[in-house]
Amino acid sequence: MINDSSRNELTSPTLSICITVLSKSYSVGHIALQKSLGLLFFFFLKIGVHWCLFATRKLPAD
Repeated sequence: MINDSSRNELTSPTLSICITVLSKSYSVGHIALQKSLGLLFFFFLKIGVHWCLFATRKLPAD
């Protein structure tokens, strides 16, 4: 059974943007990884994670 609070968090616009940014940074990083540019992979993932952490800190407290 899914409780309502977790469902509300998943529909948060900031969280959905965060997931999009993480998936895009992973996709770009994965392309870099296929071209033997492993450091770029981690660089793009790091950008995505840091942006996500920054964006979630800006969320108003319930």
